Amino acid sequence: MQRTKLGMLKEAWSIARPYWFSEERWVARGLLAAVLAMNLAQVWINVRLNSWYNDFYNSLQNYDEAAFFYQLALFALLAGSYILLLVYGVYLQSMLQIRWRRWMTNVYLKEWLGDKIYYRLQLTGDSTDNPDQRIAEDLNLFPAQTLNLSLGLLTNIVQAVSFSFILWDLSGPLDIPLGGGSTLSIPGYMFWAVLFYTAAVTWIAIRLGRPLVNLNFAQQRVEADFRFSLVRLREYSESVAFYGGEPREFDIFSERFGRVFANFWAIMVRTRILGFAQYGSSQAAVVFPYLVAAPRYFGERLHLVSSMPATIVREGKLLYQNGEDGWVVEPVDKTIDTAQWMEKARSDLRVSEALLAMIPPEVGNALYHCQQAAEKAMKALLYWQDVPFHKTHKLEELGKDCVDRDPGLGPLFVRAESLSEYVYLFRYPGVDDPEVEQGRIALALARDVYEAVAQRLPPEARGA
Repeated sequence: MQRTKLGMLKEAWSIARPYWFSEERWVARGLLAAVLAMNLAQVWINVRLNSWYNDFYNSLQNYDEAAFFYQLALFALLAGSYILLLVYGVYLQSMLQIRWRRWMTNVYLKEWLGDKIYYRLQLTGDSTDNPDQRIAEDLNLFPAQTLNLSLGLLTNIVQAVSFSFILWDLSGPLDIPLGGGSTLSIPGYMFWAVLFYTAAVTWIAIRLGRPLVNLNFAQQRVEADFRFSLVRLREYSESVAFYGGEPREFDIFSERFGRVFANFWAIMVRTRILGFAQYGSSQAAVVFPYLVAAPRYFGERLHLVSSMPATIVREGKLLYQNGEDGWVVEPVDKTIDTAQWMEKARSDLRVSEALLAMIPPEVGNALYHCQQAAEKAMKALLYWQDVPFHKTHKLEELGKDCVDRDPGLGPLFVRAESLSEYVYLFRYPGVDDPEVEQGRIALALARDVYEAVAQRLPPEARGA
């Protein structure tokens, strides 16, 4: 039986509530209040910037030099304050997130280890799958997603309400002739048009994107099962080797990876369907504000500067988009996906370090993981910047796309192209294993690529 939305919210609250009433409650509540205050202050600055746009363009239109430089100074003050609030807002939210995760991890570890629960679960046939990996992964995602969704929703509601008043005053009435000399007057028509557009594209996105919730959950489960089967082989390697159990283990691996493949394919298909709606609404958003403002402009009720100001454009984007990504329309949080790319890159770096430290070192395999770390870090940056990329191992292709948007990465990413050949060069017989120094150089280069990408991502998009 499917759980109701109310039931799911109650379950989520039952998981979240203990922390907010624990011994850390006052620190947690203080951090949450600080983050909320900073988010609301950012909303106020956004509202103030709307009036700033109008004053700034008026100073240009009136050739008022003193007003022009005054508006520039005012913008510097507002922008500087916004940057300060944004940086510290992310910093304090990250602090709250990691403290929350630490508390939950301690609680769940004690419960799992207490009374030998970890052992009894295997005897009772409980359906809980991979509790160890659930503790490591789910307790990382739960605080992050809870804070991102709740704070994002609250901030956007406050922002939408604040800008709605501006849009209502700006739009005025729209008179529609009905024939026979009568007309239908719609007050604040721009507000209603944007509200209708928002509701329509959000409804479409929710309808098309809803299956991704269960699919992504299932992907986590099948990936965990596949990892567990690999770890299990390492733990029982002696028994498998003694009894010649390799064919059976291979069958298990193939069956579990088949689930990974099938579920990932379903995610691909659903993401493609959702993409048409997302990118279509994004393109429509470019002309929609001008379209709704056109009746008043061509009716000569507004001057050019006030009819097509950033107020309308920003307000139109606000009600159905947040920044460039579309908070309301976008049901998938790209922060989490970017963080997962970065976590994969860190994992490859750790594997490479371990392989180089072995006696004797496995340099060839270490070089392969160096290439993988650089590749995944580049893909994380492209994914964060909404740049589509092919399924490729060619660092020169990925690096070019990154450098096109951030030329400062050019020298490093050009050097990183030398890692591309390691994806296949030493993975097959017939090639002599390279020197350890070559592996150390490659590892240092891959780590530099990872750090360069991490510096260009906000903390929450870098992962744990």
